[in-house]
Amino acid sequence: MRSTLGITVLILVLWCTGVVKSQQRSREDHDAIKYVKLVPAELKSLKYTSSTGRLYRTQSATWTTLGPQPINMEFNTGVSSGRVASLAVDPTNANIVYAAAAGGGLWKTTDGGTTWNPLTDDLPRLASGSVAVDQTNDQIVYYGQGELHFSIDSYPGSGFYMSTDGGTTWAQIHLPGSLYYTGKVEVAPSDHNVVYTCGYYDIYKSTDAGQSWGELNLTPVDSIGYAGAVQDLAVDPTNASVVYAVKGSSFSDPFDTSFGVFKSINGGTSWTRTSAGLPASKYITRISIAAAPNNNQVLYVGINGTNPLKPSSDTTRAFKTTDGGSSWTVMQINSDYGGGQGWYNNMVAVDPTNASVVYVGGIDLWKSTDGGSTWTNLTKAYSTGNVHPDQHALSFMPGTGNFFLGDDGGVWKTTDGGTTFSDCNTNLQVTQFYAVGIDASNSSLTYAGAQDNGTDRNISPSNNWSEIYSGDGGYVTVDPTNSNIVYGEYVNGALVRSMNGGSGFSPIVTGLNGDGYWTTPYQLDPNNTSILYTATDRAYKTTNKGTNWSAVSAAVKGTGDLVTTMALSAAEPNVLYAGISGYRGGDAGSFLYVSQDSGKTWMDITINGDSTNDFARVTADPTQKGVAYLAMLQSPEVMKTTNYGTSWTPIGSTSNGFNGEPAKYICVDSTTGYIYAGTYDGVYITTNGGGTWSKLGTGLPNAVVDDIAIQYATHSLRVATHGRGGWEVDLATGIARSVETPTEFSLAQNYPNPFNPATTISFKLAADSYVTLKVYDVLGREVATLMKGKQKAGEHSLTFDASKLTSGVYFYRIATSSFTETRKMILVK
Repeated sequence: MRSTLGITVLILVLWCTGVVKSQQRSREDHDAIKYVKLVPAELKSLKYTSSTGRLYRTQSATWTTLGPQPINMEFNTGVSSGRVASLAVDPTNANIVYAAAAGGGLWKTTDGGTTWNPLTDDLPRLASGSVAVDQTNDQIVYYGQGELHFSIDSYPGSGFYMSTDGGTTWAQIHLPGSLYYTGKVEVAPSDHNVVYTCGYYDIYKSTDAGQSWGELNLTPVDSIGYAGAVQDLAVDPTNASVVYAVKGSSFSDPFDTSFGVFKSINGGTSWTRTSAGLPASKYITRISIAAAPNNNQVLYVGINGTNPLKPSSDTTRAFKTTDGGSSWTVMQINSDYGGGQGWYNNMVAVDPTNASVVYVGGIDLWKSTDGGSTWTNLTKAYSTGNVHPDQHALSFMPGTGNFFLGDDGGVWKTTDGGTTFSDCNTNLQVTQFYAVGIDASNSSLTYAGAQDNGTDRNISPSNNWSEIYSGDGGYVTVDPTNSNIVYGEYVNGALVRSMNGGSGFSPIVTGLNGDGYWTTPYQLDPNNTSILYTATDRAYKTTNKGTNWSAVSAAVKGTGDLVTTMALSAAEPNVLYAGISGYRGGDAGSFLYVSQDSGKTWMDITINGDSTNDFARVTADPTQKGVAYLAMLQSPEVMKTTNYGTSWTPIGSTSNGFNGEPAKYICVDSTTGYIYAGTYDGVYITTNGGGTWSKLGTGLPNAVVDDIAIQYATHSLRVATHGRGGWEVDLATGIARSVETPTEFSLAQNYPNPFNPATTISFKLAADSYVTLKVYDVLGREVATLMKGKQKAGEHSLTFDASKLTSGVYFYRIATSSFTETRKMILVK
């Protein structure tokens, strides 16, 4: 029998006096630092297996793209990329085009759309509003950020920018007011020194080619504190002082009488509303406007709002003026061209050579060649067309009626006035992913749900994706025990399931009542993959993989208050968290709840009882009971609880590594305890429980990171960005640590501590050493050998899984030829 007397005496000393260590400095030369990943928690083993260890080295951490380049669509729209908010064709070269992607920054092609290059990946944010090129100097480009489409995923930008070298470099322009969302940038056709831009809140003007700006004060705050937005503008082609601006809102405000079309004849010093023939303000939400380049008296507007003839219905209609806005006439289009969502897709453009040729874009693109008397649907996206629906932008090639078209699927080109279109989306990587999913059994597969581009699948190493379920995608989950079972969703809780690896999906909504949130949260129990949870305003549970559902609670907060985020604790699957979030700082407030009985009852754990603390999503720690995290939409960026939400502590802010950008999702590595935060400007990592944070790796564009997944088979991190597609970093080379060899030996305190059932143990070696690392119980009996063998100098970490041990106090001890140290840890089950 092995003697335990020595170690027992040592433990008793440690219990009373703390840690004792002995260290001698080595005189050996050091190899380049290497970090070894040891036992993953999934092995559920107490023994150390070094043969599959991987090396950790920091500075070489580089993100690589997963695409899409492009998405092969399921139906008849060919290939697709993502939403494009604005387009600008070079005034002298039709092959040079700028595309302002809704969430993916500004892109440029020099070969007519065959290939594209991103220009703004390093700007603080990538949400796009509008782009314009100086008509007399094509090296001058104006780019306004912030997407003014009023959708749930239309993000604010970081400002207004100008380039004088065709987009190679950018300077931020400081406007006199706030422009969080940009509706339009336009250089006056008759005077390139005059530039207008507009959005939320106002309209701004420069008379010196963008060097200085003034605010034109079209949107004073009304009596109830609301200003609306200047959504679009048009400048007279012959007189830079004559400008038209349209003001509206994302919803009809019966108290605001200022929505409509405005005209200034003195460069914006004063404004007159031009209302003859147009709907009253209360019938207006979104307006777009275009002026005929060859006739300064002809303008067209598209107006979305409540139909004054049918007050219960939404409609989008087009109007025309032939007298510079003094009077307007409605144009009869065969249908409501907005398709019930003209508040979102509503675009108007006039042929530069013929004022009678006009285009309006809603779900489809419509064309009139007789000034609006008759119309033809050019795209027919839902029937025979090959162009993606939801039109947002149109820019003509110089001197012709041919154009580039931007919509929810990317960029399209016509060289015959719209009779036929070809896609320009091959490498335009601007897909807006909501979520990413991995197959635990097949590391080559990645799944993702995209805005209006379906549920998609990628097979590595190709960057081409295939749409496997159409519409707007959302969360995607693969059963970790059966790769054939894939869960997805369409919007508002339309959950689906595939039993053949994504080749076909069927609805799984039996028993679910009422709509869910836009991207409805659902959670699979990793301990029992037949069990899933989802929520509308109340929680639902299935015990047969979604075949039918049962409500397990009343409304979590109140009837109609939809749950926006949900998290299931893998450490204790009876614990659920549910959040009703003020999405991106909405007025409704953010509320958080926890259930410790599988969703039957809920307790309010709203942060400090203050619903103004807005968050995006909640995450349950995968190995620690009672521990959860919140991704905050304001500073501090990350909050943590260790007591089921009774109290919350900030662990991530500008004071310890963040840039001040909102966070969208928190992910915890179950094998290391490292925490990752997806934010508006990339991914941050902490390796010390939130003590310090740093940006993870290089090469990831500053796009919004909506979701994170860890592929443990390759130990890689995969992210869904909302505008730049999917990206991956190898965590074996991506952990941000010092590259210098440690100057001394040390054994760190395990993290987390207390723990259940796994914890991470780290140590530093100042020289190559033969190392033993063992675990003892409180009586000094050895319960595990975690390491026994020669290790390189550097920082090392391993995961100790104590799932087979009982709760209690344990000690772990490291020994080399020149150093020993012992520390205490506590297992709480």
